[in-house]
Amino acid sequence: MILAGFAFSVLLALLATQLWTAGMAVVTFIASLVSSIAFGASVILQDRGATDISPTSFSQQQRKNREDINPSRRHLRFVGSLFVGIALAPLVAGSIGLMWPTGRWFTFLLIVTLWAMLHIVSLRSRAESVRQ
Repeated sequence: MILAGFAFSVLLALLATQLWTAGMAVVTFIASLVSSIAFGASVILQDRGATDISPTSFSQQQRKNREDINPSRRHLRFVGSLFVGIALAPLVAGSIGLMWPTGRWFTFLLIVTLWAMLHIVSLRSRAESVRQ
C-alpha cells in the first residue's frame, strides 16, 4: 500500500508541475507521501496480530472504523486525511490558476485552511461522541 502511495505521489507531483512551479510539485509529493504512509501505518496497526485478513465491504469497514477506539490509529487517519487535502489543494488551485492566475495562491490557502478547519471540527465532534 505504501509503495502504491509512492507511485501515486510521483503521479501527483508530475501533474502539479504542469499547473505550478517545481517547488509546489515537491510540496504535493511530500504531502501525498506522508498521507500514504500514515494510512498504511493505520492499516498495519489495524491488522496487527490478525492471521487471516479477509476483504471487507465499504459498509463493514465504516462500521469497524466507528467501533475502533484506538487513539493511535485515529490520529494516523487524521494526519493522513489532512495531508490528502494539502496534496490535492495545489492541483485544484493550479487548475483555477489557469483561468485566474492571480487567485492561485489565494485559492490554495483557502482550500488548505478550510480543509484543516473541517478536520479539527470533525476530530472534536468524534472526541465528544466517544466520551458520551
